Amino acid sequence: MNKNLVYDIGMCDGSDTRKYLSLGYDVVAVEADPTLVEKAKRKFSNYIKSGRLKIINVGITQERGTDTFYVNDAMPIWNSFDKEITGRDNMPYREIKITCVPFADIIEEHGVPFYLKIDIEGNDIYCVRDLKPGNLPKYVSLEADNKADLESLDALRDVGYTKFQCINQNTFTPVSVPYEMKLNPGKMNFNDRLYLQVMYNKNFFIRALRKFKGREIFKFLLNPSSNLTYQIGTSGPFGELLPNDWLTYDQVKTEFLESFRSFDERHPNSSYGFWCDFHATY
Repeated sequence: MNKNLVYDIGMCDGSDTRKYLSLGYDVVAVEADPTLVEKAKRKFSNYIKSGRLKIINVGITQERGTDTFYVNDAMPIWNSFDKEITGRDNMPYREIKITCVPFADIIEEHGVPFYLKIDIEGNDIYCVRDLKPGNLPKYVSLEADNKADLESLDALRDVGYTKFQCINQNTFTPVSVPYEMKLNPGKMNFNDRLYLQVMYNKNFFIRALRKFKGREIFKFLLNPSSNLTYQIGTSGPFGELLPNDWLTYDQVKTEFLESFRSFDERHPNSSYGFWCDFHATY
């Protein structure tokens, strides 16, 4: 394991990558969307030249080859191999063919990182399945937004992780009952409040804004901060930077299920909105 290396699997606009670089880590970033990759190469050219950052333009799947990837230019955080995710709220998307590799290929070429951040909209499980017991990243986080993602939690346990947290990605605190979709407004800056409106509000105006002006809004909202705070929309703190206690597998599974149940009861017709990350260590 390389203690100075972080993997950003699902780089998107590069906000997490910038954070990891600012904390002093070298970064291997993987992103399927070639448009986002080209933007990141320009944005992070100095880090690439210095050797601290490598950006790999591939998708992560079970096998090597090419596959169809769905791109939502207004909401790139919804880019996915699953068009149902990419096209939420009947938003327009386009199809592209991309080169795909198993996550094991990335590990073999670049080594085992200290921290592995995974956020690839439905394909997170493929990364966990390729981890090898006895040679694991010290810390892992991956997205969980429905009960199906418990498969990834199970895979983390089975591969050798013993300590877990389930973090609400809107608050960067442990998930709660009832599930909270937003921070205390008094503690939020303007960008964070607007971000949550763009992400979750279902009224006609906001949905139209999301469909037609999303790219410009996100370019503004997700412009990385120069300080070390964590903005809504990023993966947030990890490892020992998490200000919470580590739980057992059974404890975190129960916490997740109870919080998800409370969200489902309050928003029974919502196809998204519950947003947390599983974190794991050993």
